[in-house]
Amino acid sequence: MSHFNKKQFAEDLARGQDNEKRIAQIIKKKYPYARTIIRDGYFKAWDIKVENPDTTVEVKQDDKAKETGNLIFETEMEGKPSGITTTKAEWWVQTVADKDYWFSVEELREFLSKYPIVKRKMKGGLTGRCHLVPINHIEAYLQSRQT
Repeated sequence: MSHFNKKQFAEDLARGQDNEKRIAQIIKKKYPYARTIIRDGYFKAWDIKVENPDTTVEVKQDDKAKETGNLIFETEMEGKPSGITTTKAEWWVQTVADKDYWFSVEELREFLSKYPIVKRKMKGGLTGRCHLVPINHIEAYLQSRQT
């Protein structure tokens, strides 16, 4: 059985919420008349709801990715589906340091299907499963999508 680190979870949650606010501000700059709603607390379906235009956004950040060169896309935590598996959002934003990678959830799921799901020890001492994807693969994919 894994050891859950409450302090680490609280710190990660606070950083994640700050990042959600930052992403909401980016959306508002692009769509000045947009109204953004950030769910307070645990809500599995999405992190940000946008009205005008109507959409939803899941926001994740990977603090270790810059160091490891890999992004983690969580699919399961402690034996329960989570992350990319359960989100109901239309858009996914993955933040690494000062860079945001934007995907439609549909295209991200298709892209991730090419990568195996691996078991990992996650932050906070929990055990999870995830797609482990090199950042340069993400960047090459996003670049090819623009051309």
